[in-house]
Amino acid sequence: MVEENNHAFLMALKKKFLLGVIDVLIIAWLKEKPLSGQEIMARITAEYGISLSAGTLYPILFSLQEKGLIVHLLDEKRKLYQLTSQGKSIGEKLAPRYKLIERDLKENFNNNHHPYTTAPLPPKNGRQETSEIS
Repeated sequence: MVEENNHAFLMALKKKFLLGVIDVLIIAWLKEKPLSGQEIMARITAEYGISLSAGTLYPILFSLQEKGLIVHLLDEKRKLYQLTSQGKSIGEKLAPRYKLIERDLKENFNNNHHPYTTAPLPPKNGRQETSEIS
């Protein structure tokens, strides 16, 4: 029971941390290439084990658009988001911070271990657990 409570607390901490840095991650990823919202959600799930709902991600993307950092374009049937010149400039300034955030997320909040320890996470129903953020 204590182990499950610890796990739940650590997953909530991971969600809070990720949401606090999501803008930096999105800007860094869009420096690489334009991405759809679905691709961003899939990358977050694949890299950090957290599933963002569309209701969480799209307001973040809209906020970045309102700030003039990204724009969207239509590619066949989907929206692709890309950086504006202002977004590229911000992305260059954030690059060192992104590397630190990425390292911290991967080293301390990976899917197989508790943050700041080397203890493996307990399996939940025999499956790798992901967290849903809505």
